[in-house]
Amino acid sequence: MWSHAVHGFVTQHKWAKEVSAFINLDSVGVGGKETLVRVGPNRPWFLYYYQKVPRPRTLACVEELLQFGFVPLGADFNMMKDYGNTVGVEFTFFRNGYKFHTRFDDYASVPIESIQHVGDNLLTLVQGLADAQELKPLGQTVDKVIFYDFFELFVIHYTVAIASLIHIAVSSLSIIVALRNLHSFGLSKSIA
Repeated sequence: MWSHAVHGFVTQHKWAKEVSAFINLDSVGVGGKETLVRVGPNRPWFLYYYQKVPRPRTLACVEELLQFGFVPLGADFNMMKDYGNTVGVEFTFFRNGYKFHTRFDDYASVPIESIQHVGDNLLTLVQGLADAQELKPLGQTVDKVIFYDFFELFVIHYTVAIASLIHIAVSSLSIIVALRNLHSFGLSKSIA
């Protein structure tokens, strides 16, 4: 399951030490829009550069599925992260998954729009990363990052610590509203 080529490069090639960051393109389908599914590890600054791409698309829920082994992706990403001691992003193509690894899985099946989409987005991302100060030396390490796009217009991201604060605030507000409604219901019932 693990990619032998990536492992060989990361552990034995003289250029491996020169890699500061990587972009992994994976697939469980043929075509569609490339979707950002993983960032890191623990480097939310990648998302600052990804926010500048023309058409961002993310699925943070896939990262959770990858961590628990429910989705068979990420072998190359994990190899670079674990053995290469570097950081990166992973994009995946999902469309037409029924063609994946069949006789219909060929270049002719990939729509030109998919190629244009990934080309436009990755060109912008690579240009941004080429000048990224965070790569020299590797930038901030923080908590795990949560990210998602808003109708493919822009990317929203924050750390798990911020997410916990949001969850506590929303939960507290929900409890207050529920108790207030119960109290109001009790008062109106006793008056009638």
